[in-house]
Amino acid sequence: MNQHDEAELTARRAAEARQLAKYRGWKPLPIWYTFWAILIAIGGLVAGNVGTALACLVVAGLLGWYVHYLYNGGKHRVWFIIF
Repeated sequence: MNQHDEAELTARRAAEARQLAKYRGWKPLPIWYTFWAILIAIGGLVAGNVGTALACLVVAGLLGWYVHYLYNGGKHRVWFIIF
C-alpha cells in the first residue's frame, strides 16, 4: 500500500468510528424501552399468578434484549410497542 491508500483507509476508519459513536449509547429510545422493561419486570415479580409472572418476565427479558440491541447501535429496524 502506498501513502495515499493508507491515508484513505485511515479516513474511512475515522468516519466509521464517528458514525458508530453517533448511534451507540443512551438515546431516548433505549431509555424508553429500559423504563418499560424494568416496570414489567417489577410487575412480574409482584404478580400473584405464576403464569402472569412468567409472561411478564419473558416480555421484560425480550425488552432487555432489544434495549441491548438499540444501545449498541442497532437502528436498522425499530419496533414501537405501545402499552
